[in-house]
Amino acid sequence: MVKYLPLILIVAAIWLAWQIILSPIAQRAPPAMAIRVAPASPGVLGRAAEAEVLAGRPENGRRLAGLALSKAPFNVRAMRVFGLIEAEDGRLDAADGILTLAGNWSLRDDPAHAWLVQQRLRQGNYVSALAHADTLARRQVEHQPQVFRLFTAAALADPRAVGPLVGLLSKNPPWRLNYIRSLYKAPENAPLIAALAINLEQTPAPFDSAELQLLYNTWVREGRLDGLALIRERLGRPPLVPLLVNGAFAETTETPPFAWIIGVGPGVQAGITADDFNPRESALRVQYDGFASTGLARQFLLLRPGAYTLTGAARIETAPDEPRMIWTVSCSQTGAELGRYVPSGEDPAKWASFSLEFVVPAERCAAQWLRLEPRPGDRRSTVVAWFDRFQITRTDPAVTPR
Repeated sequence: MVKYLPLILIVAAIWLAWQIILSPIAQRAPPAMAIRVAPASPGVLGRAAEAEVLAGRPENGRRLAGLALSKAPFNVRAMRVFGLIEAEDGRLDAADGILTLAGNWSLRDDPAHAWLVQQRLRQGNYVSALAHADTLARRQVEHQPQVFRLFTAAALADPRAVGPLVGLLSKNPPWRLNYIRSLYKAPENAPLIAALAINLEQTPAPFDSAELQLLYNTWVREGRLDGLALIRERLGRPPLVPLLVNGAFAETTETPPFAWIIGVGPGVQAGITADDFNPRESALRVQYDGFASTGLARQFLLLRPGAYTLTGAARIETAPDEPRMIWTVSCSQTGAELGRYVPSGEDPAKWASFSLEFVVPAERCAAQWLRLEPRPGDRRSTVVAWFDRFQITRTDPAVTPR
């Protein structure tokens, strides 16, 4: 036996080398060739079964899939082929069990998960349907638009699907922001957007600042003011009181447009910074060349009809002969101006208090803009102004319901 040991080792080495060569051939060659090379391989049998089904020979596929499963009971491809054939033949219960096993065994078997999504939707099992759809969305970025449409259609067609969708989004899947963005492509999705924002607020993953800003800015642009007021009231972000957000011009993370939107552009340098005279306090500093038309600062308001007073303080550090900027309060729907204040000051070292009274009408003024607007001249003439301690207060006792 010992004298034959070298020969045995040589034969074993040749066999091992052949297996090494055989494996990639079996994996990459067309199924018809691969099954000739490795007829006993469960992987090859599974591929051949799939090819037979695609060629319109399901019985051949069933036989080959059965052979593959007899050798490797958890061969996912063969399991899926067998399950889909069962489904095609009308044996849905058997197919459901087989394909559920295939889907649970491999998150990469997209056809199994796709079938399970459809089957679970037919059953009304939205938790399972959306979970399998989540698997597809995570793996196939190019298929996300179809998956997103499925999420939306299910939630709009059946309120029972909203809860499972909220549960899925509360886990912060990597596709979450892309899905939320997709909802704004169709106006009929607005109720679903509102439902998601309100329901996710009670989970560990509420709308983050980017998602909330997208909602607020889009609905301001589209004029969905009642929905905007409802969402802000339900979320409390930012809180409804005070009426003006960050009137002290502190560094905050509040979400625009319910926060200061500072102008950026040629001829404008604006920002919240420390007060020159009191570095412990911050204020809005605006440097404007007196010529550009870029907006300087603004904030969106949701004031109910009634009388109000805007108070604040201003300091004009350098100023031209004529005022080159103005604060206005106007209706967002019509642009109708409700009041204005022109900053002025004789002493650049002193803050001057101001007060502006205005009335919000009951019609066509559900929301407003407070703006610091430029008043361009014919030539450049730099003005530097500071603003602080802004506050809006209700001055009449009546409160008109929205």
